[in-house]
Amino acid sequence: MQIAPVAAPTTDGLFQKASIRRLNWMLLSVVCLALDYLSGPDIQFPFFYLAPVSLAAWYDGRAWGLLLAAVLPLMRFSFRMVWDSPPTFWVAVANAGIRITVFVAFVWLIARMADQVHQLRHTRQLEAILGVCSVCGKIHDQVVDAWQPIDQYLSSHKTEFEQELCPACRQQFKETFDRR
Repeated sequence: MQIAPVAAPTTDGLFQKASIRRLNWMLLSVVCLALDYLSGPDIQFPFFYLAPVSLAAWYDGRAWGLLLAAVLPLMRFSFRMVWDSPPTFWVAVANAGIRITVFVAFVWLIARMADQVHQLRHTRQLEAILGVCSVCGKIHDQVVDAWQPIDQYLSSHKTEFEQELCPACRQQFKETFDRR
């Protein structure tokens, strides 16, 4: 009987989800560009570009948001050149520069907010870990710096647990271990 080697865990599933998500942002960008092009030069939809830019920045980070923040206004600029010549070339360049600047600032704010939300979730998870004595089951309440019976603690708190030994059980365990 031959034992098959255990495959190492892969990140293919995560990569596929990220690829699909990025494809969605790109597809949303193309839809926004198509609506903008079909509406002609007089009606402008640059605020619609905020949707793919902000979604990319929130879920995939600053790099993807910045990419869309630069590409979408440049595409709008190229549309303007195709439709008709703008009042002046430099007016169109200035408008594209203003849009890029606004979108980049928006990406920076969205990505910063996403980072802060991620850090807040992580902090809440860490705060929720409790020390529980693995022998007697008492819980270390860090607020009052005391070990409490589990039923007393649970009546006033709801959170996750981590097994520990309280000082009394640690001493008892040490004495038992030393006797052997």
